[in-house]
Amino acid sequence: MAVRIVDLADRDLDRIVSLARGETPYLEDHRRQRERLALIQGPMAEAVLAELAKGLPHVVDVNRRLIPLAAYSSNWADGGPIIESMRIAIRPDRDGGWLARREGALDHQPWTHGPTPLVAAMRCFAIGELGEFIELPWQGF
Repeated sequence: MAVRIVDLADRDLDRIVSLARGETPYLEDHRRQRERLALIQGPMAEAVLAELAKGLPHVVDVNRRLIPLAAYSSNWADGGPIIESMRIAIRPDRDGGWLARREGALDHQPWTHGPTPLVAAMRCFAIGELGEFIELPWQGF
């Protein structure tokens, strides 16, 4: 089922931002990824299993490393560099929320709303990279 990115928040939004950055969600129940993990041996396998044992969401980054999912929508250290590199403008909204839009965006791209500056900016980034709707790849797992 497709969902609107503007409706996402918390870890679902963080996962979508991760996808937009080229990372792949690690799905423990996904058979192919488990088979790949089984091929890892030695100290690397122990490190990966220790990381997964923490129970936090993980992603496979563009360098094929398993890393914890960053808190893009709630931690400025994670989301701030995206805002800077993508030149995302953020401003307060009249209703007490926040609006975000990429600098130089075409007039037809609306401002993206969020309850915090980071949520608005991460929704803006994800929509710019992936479009307004997306299938959540971890649903059903």
